[in-house]
Amino acid sequence: MAGTSRHDREMSTKAKRELEKCSDPLERLRLQCLSRGSSGIKGLGRRLLVQTLWKGLVESHWKEDWFFAHQFLNGANPTLIRRCTEIPPNMSVTEETVEASLEGGASLSLEMERGNMFVVDYRLLDDLPANTVNRKQNYLTAPLVLLHLNSNDQLLPVAIQLKQSPALRCGNTSQLSHGAPCLQAVGTSFPFHSGAQLLISDGGILMKYTAVGGPALLEFLRRASASLTYRDLCLPDDIRGRGLDSIPGYYYRDDGLRLWEIIHRYVGGVVGHYYRGDDDLIRDLELQSWINEIIVFGRLGDEDKGFPKSFTSVSDLTYFVTMVIFNASAQHAAVNDAQLDYFGWMPNAPVGLRNPPPTCRGRCSERSLLDSFPDVKTTVHGLATVYLLSKRPAHFVPLGGSQEQHFTEIVPTETAGRFRDDLKGLSCDIRGRNVGMTMPYVYLDPATVEDSVAR
Repeated sequence: MAGTSRHDREMSTKAKRELEKCSDPLERLRLQCLSRGSSGIKGLGRRLLVQTLWKGLVESHWKEDWFFAHQFLNGANPTLIRRCTEIPPNMSVTEETVEASLEGGASLSLEMERGNMFVVDYRLLDDLPANTVNRKQNYLTAPLVLLHLNSNDQLLPVAIQLKQSPALRCGNTSQLSHGAPCLQAVGTSFPFHSGAQLLISDGGILMKYTAVGGPALLEFLRRASASLTYRDLCLPDDIRGRGLDSIPGYYYRDDGLRLWEIIHRYVGGVVGHYYRGDDDLIRDLELQSWINEIIVFGRLGDEDKGFPKSFTSVSDLTYFVTMVIFNASAQHAAVNDAQLDYFGWMPNAPVGLRNPPPTCRGRCSERSLLDSFPDVKTTVHGLATVYLLSKRPAHFVPLGGSQEQHFTEIVPTETAGRFRDDLKGLSCDIRGRNVGMTMPYVYLDPATVEDSVAR
């Protein structure tokens, strides 16, 4: 363990002794981290790298621009990126700011006109009070990220502003990625959708061990809920609304839209069997009461949210039920199952920062990053959480694979059979596409999508 301090060596030896007697899984993970003495960011690979699908790939590329941008399309949070048709008024970016990052003398305005500029906005985190973790004040940012799709169809960051006000900005070269931990530290707070008791109760992991925990967490969740619209939950509308119909290499979109269509076709076949026309549906008071209860209980009745308050057509009901099934299965898989693969290498997505973010480009060193990363205890809890959330349950049931007999009539039974066949076909297509890919997109393969997160 050359290069490690005497204190680290003593901690490592002590941890190894304690590890031999320990049976608690979480404590064993903490002791394993301490027992692997290391120094520097590379040394963290021996200490904090949980075995994942990508193994050493994330560790090797986490500071590179292409990998940073890739995660907005196909990582654990592919739902925030949108096409940029004009620079947000609170983002301090000019033609001169990004000219060195654009090819062939192209201007920012021209690239926006061509549809090649994209933006990610973490405004929900603006002015939230950062948590205190293990008696150490943490720090939060609310970044704006500007990205460019170049002539090689490669998405790259060209500017990162770490606050919603334009005073704090990182520059426009490959050095951007040194600010990535500041961004990823907040990005990790978005994908968690299950295990509320484990995550957001008073003693939950998010509440205790993340920068967005503590007093900030409930306010963050309130903002997220207040901003949610029906369109956000309906993938075809969401993709169109974010202007991402045609960006290449967006496998979350490609696989998700095909899966949405398969679910929609299945739901339409079943609903159409039981409701032969719109009048039948309108007269179903039980159904109308059901949708009203959802809207009232979920406080989704504001007009600008767009949620239906009643069903007036068979097509409306079909679309709504498709949305419910998709989000309880496929969407959950997309944002949940990728967590361990991308967050298993802690520096790519720390759960918090112990020092303020940099105030200008090029001031981040390896030492300052190490000092900013969470301590071992905090990191272990973060890794254990994403491991548990990403782990396939013991009684996993794939989408469409339930053995429960829901239908006895011929038409719905045949419709369910076609549904399963369509899912198998999509799974085969996805696996064929993934062959030979450096980072295959696996999260919406129907064979790996759980039937329902509510199981």
